[in-house]
Amino acid sequence: GRKPKFAGDYRDKVTAPCMDRCPAHIDIPAYIEEIKNYRFDESLATIRERMPIPAVCGRVCPHPCETACRRALIDEPISIMVLKRVAADHEWKHHKLSPRVTKPATGKKIMVVGAGPAGLTCAYYLAQQGHKVKIIDMLSEPGGTVAVGIPDYRMPRTLLQREADNIAALGVEIEYGVKLGRDVSLKELKEQYDAVFLGTGAFKSKPMGVEGEDEGYEGFSTGGINYLRAVALNEGMVTPKRVIVVGGGNTAIDCVRVALREGAEDSILVYRRTRNEMPAESYEVDDADEENVTFEFLVNPTRLVTENNKITGVEVIKMALGEPDDSGRRRPQPVEGSEYVIPCDMVIPAIGQDPDLSYLDDSDYGIKQTRWSSIVTNGGTMMTDNAGVFAGGDCEYGAMTVVLAVGHGKRAASVMHRYLTDGEAILDDEEALEDVVNRLGVFDDDEKLPLLGGLHREHQPKIDGAERATNYEEIELAMPESQAVVEADRCLRCYRVAMVALDK
Repeated sequence: GRKPKFAGDYRDKVTAPCMDRCPAHIDIPAYIEEIKNYRFDESLATIRERMPIPAVCGRVCPHPCETACRRALIDEPISIMVLKRVAADHEWKHHKLSPRVTKPATGKKIMVVGAGPAGLTCAYYLAQQGHKVKIIDMLSEPGGTVAVGIPDYRMPRTLLQREADNIAALGVEIEYGVKLGRDVSLKELKEQYDAVFLGTGAFKSKPMGVEGEDEGYEGFSTGGINYLRAVALNEGMVTPKRVIVVGGGNTAIDCVRVALREGAEDSILVYRRTRNEMPAESYEVDDADEENVTFEFLVNPTRLVTENNKITGVEVIKMALGEPDDSGRRRPQPVEGSEYVIPCDMVIPAIGQDPDLSYLDDSDYGIKQTRWSSIVTNGGTMMTDNAGVFAGGDCEYGAMTVVLAVGHGKRAASVMHRYLTDGEAILDDEEALEDVVNRLGVFDDDEKLPLLGGLHREHQPKIDGAERATNYEEIELAMPESQAVVEADRCLRCYRVAMVALDK
């Protein structure tokens, strides 16, 4: 018979279905185990190995990890996101400081553009390595879209500021009110810094493509993200009595709920598909329903109705669902002759955002862009074709999630450190194997577990009812630590080991 061929070496990686599904690849079973044993500080330290803004991701993460929780195969998934919040809240509630230890100074200077989740994460891990990091941001406060695109009733900005303060305490300088392309050029940053990270987000609203949207009518908002930002920064946004928001994502849901809090009597969401096809988180839609938002499904705007240059309504056409499109959702088709007008005083389009990469127009930087106006990076390294310029978050992927931006920022910091110390922007064995395992997948949703279920998921308390729409107080309250320990005990600790054999 054929002689066996012995491997020259092995590479292994410990993972779990939830860890693999998490874009930041946090060691979820470990931090849950630590909560189970009342070791909240250690749990938070485990989380911070991969995520420096746990108070944020403990509140507004879409928790894809929970879709790969093996506990769900026998009853319900673990409340992974909420347990992260418990660990994060334990620190500030007990007036403790975050760890502020860095390695000796390297003498390397790095510019991070954007103080959103990707930029803050990148700066945090680079500062830990001893690099001198500065962040610039066009806004007046940290957080990017999280600060001005997610209302305080979901993500209190005081806690977001605390997360940024923790990062600044590592020696990171943050300068606000500085916009790339307006106040400083990428060419200047390249000359002044050893490396640059672009985390500029996606702040440019997509057009609706309807008649009249470019006419500058009074009562027409330039986009959902712009409306939310104007409200958050107290920029004099006046919300009238009857508001229509167009779209079906989380930003659209935030807009209709914020409009109620800003004085609208009727806040109406117009969406061209049905509730089942909405990309918004189902619990966010439920919350909007509880707050008496009106939903108009299977209709699509065709033109703005105006009088004396002022919005008075929106003409819509009824839609019928046809065959599935590229997104897997059934494609809406207009029903001929079914137009009608919905009266309103304001229209807010919230059908998506694109990155604004106009700061690349002042020179030939050699940075490729996709047809969606996002930045192209190479091989999981987060580096562009311009050596020393890295990118991550929404400007690299398109408008996505906070946790994906965190994952980008962490990966970029790791590769940037290697680039600055070894001269190569490459993945290490751990990261390369992480990407291989992620492509293969770890969770098997057809697995039959030889376990009895029946232990139901613990939920954090919540303020119910429409009356909550009168203010911006946080709706989802803290899960008591004793309840969190009970929930943590449901975790099955599903570690797996991936191994690769290498030639001699």
